[in-house]
Amino acid sequence: MRHIRSHLHKGKIVAFIALLSMFSYANRIVVDKQDGSANDANPGTEALPKRTIQSAANAAQPGDTIYIHAGIYRERITPPRGGSSESMRITYMGAPAESVFVRGSDVWAPTWSNLSGNIFYAVPDEAMFNDNNYKAPEDKNPFKVRLWDDPTAAFATGGLTKGWTCGDVFVNGERYWEARPGTAPSAVTSRKWFYDNATGRLYICFPDNNTATKTVQITTRRRLVGPKIQGLAYITLKNIIFEHCGNNSADWMDNNYWSIYCGYIWGAVDCEGGHHWTIENCVVRDIRSIGIRIGYHLNCSKPSTSATPETGVSGAADAHHNIVRNCIVKNCGQQGINCSLNKNTVADANTGYCQIVGNWVENNDCLYITGYEDAGCKTHAFHNGLIADNVFINNICYGLWNDWQTYNSRITRNIMIGNTFSGIFYELTNTPNASPNYYDNNIVVRNGWYCIAIDDAQDGIFAHNLLEGQGATAYPDRTPVENIQFVNNLMVSCSPWGTYAAGNVNSGVTYTWNAATLTLTLNIANNLPFTGAANDVAAKMDVDFNKRPYGAVPHIVGPFQDLKQGSNTYVLRPRGGITPAKPRLALPHSGAAPFSMILRERMATVVNKQARPLTLTLIDAQGRTVMRSVMAPCMSGSFLVPVCGVYLAQSEGGGVTHTQRFAVR
Repeated sequence: MRHIRSHLHKGKIVAFIALLSMFSYANRIVVDKQDGSANDANPGTEALPKRTIQSAANAAQPGDTIYIHAGIYRERITPPRGGSSESMRITYMGAPAESVFVRGSDVWAPTWSNLSGNIFYAVPDEAMFNDNNYKAPEDKNPFKVRLWDDPTAAFATGGLTKGWTCGDVFVNGERYWEARPGTAPSAVTSRKWFYDNATGRLYICFPDNNTATKTVQITTRRRLVGPKIQGLAYITLKNIIFEHCGNNSADWMDNNYWSIYCGYIWGAVDCEGGHHWTIENCVVRDIRSIGIRIGYHLNCSKPSTSATPETGVSGAADAHHNIVRNCIVKNCGQQGINCSLNKNTVADANTGYCQIVGNWVENNDCLYITGYEDAGCKTHAFHNGLIADNVFINNICYGLWNDWQTYNSRITRNIMIGNTFSGIFYELTNTPNASPNYYDNNIVVRNGWYCIAIDDAQDGIFAHNLLEGQGATAYPDRTPVENIQFVNNLMVSCSPWGTYAAGNVNSGVTYTWNAATLTLTLNIANNLPFTGAANDVAAKMDVDFNKRPYGAVPHIVGPFQDLKQGSNTYVLRPRGGITPAKPRLALPHSGAAPFSMILRERMATVVNKQARPLTLTLIDAQGRTVMRSVMAPCMSGSFLVPVCGVYLAQSEGGGVTHTQRFAVR
């Protein structure tokens, strides 16, 4: 220090000491379980890394980065503290170009007993289930906990032995599916499992009787990331793959969502009412219920705190300014992303509101729960928020569901395609102080029900979208549906609806979609006045789908401001460098879906939404016709699917053919 003083002025010395002080708290704590010298007693350097992420979390202080090298980390991460500001975050970071897995499962290699054929069973050791203790009726063993929103409720008579569980089984990396509650162990079919709560036996039916070739993983933890202190702030998760979690689900109708049971709802990755969390460049997949949750649960008797299933939880929930960015969220049993009660008090353009941006959200609600809380992304009380540049694709539910008191938010430049229900569901919203929600420059096509469903909601502006389907529909069963505007939309087999409509084009537009290359080709008739958009684009709508700025009036109808007559081809790449999974089966398609289908195991209920007869054909993966039925106008019917697998349901009526993919597990 004497040497420093001899060469620096007094003011520079003060600044230098302040810099040293800052760096003394900004450490890198290295975790590398594959390093032979790794030990949680180590200081966490590259030479002497820690073995578990939790050990690093316990040591981390504001400004620190937990730097995680490749490996499968079978643990729950429980942050004991958060950061103190944007510049002093605590960051959990997978090393770039390395595969870091956090799993809520463990390898299970018991001594198997053969029941019959390819059905084997064993009793998991309770010592495997080492997550935190839970309040009754929950348990640290997910196989002993009934899934609240039971997807087989129609077949259940109550009680754990009659309901699905929160457990999951993976064999050689493949997810096996729980057999229908009440199934006799001897009747479990291939690639399925059954847990007998009375005996503790877990029965698995393998495709053959060679158990020596099977690596079995079972869920043993109830969360993957979840603090036990509510309201922790300034935490970043990045470059991590989160898999396998035995968490519970949300159900509004059957289990009193807004009261006590809401406390048993959490995401596999969960901020627990915290604020200024950023979850980016992560993968969250193969989760029993909800993938990511960046809000908190509401207990009506404790509006500022959260009822929690865990013991020893403290602190007050205060969720706001949370971000989910550039993540892949797929194969979650109920919701991909949950953003409930993320009440941002101001729309802060500098630090970001609550943002759900640039994500690929696919095949969620894969348990076919089809209840009141199922969506690729579900929000409640979404205030001053932004949902932009996401792909909501092939979810077995709604693509995006904005529920209960959404206001002053923007939903822009998203793709909603191939979702079983509507692409967008806008519900129970009465915005204060003239703070409407803007749905602009989205592509909403090929969804199973209506392109947009509106239920008891007001003050929504739908502008410059590409919409296909049976159109927007309104359900004013509790409060009026009013102040809904449709402006400057391109519509295919869809008509404008709302309190106010202007500048929409709903004829002369066709398109083709290439699922393999994510390419959309829009064909605009030569006589179509597609530049005749109403000149009332809101100030918020500054750029189009491809982020081209709006030019001088007249504006071009739809989400592309470079649209021209004739053929227009757009490659719809998701933002942020996300590499999506290989696209699934591309479907022949014409017009809006004339039927809807709800699946519960092998039982399918189909509704003919047309005022004319409909011929429905069921085609298996080999192209064989396995069922054909003629349905009366506006009538419903149920049938039993012969075997589990992937099917196409093809309808014919009025000269129009429509094909929809679905899976039965």
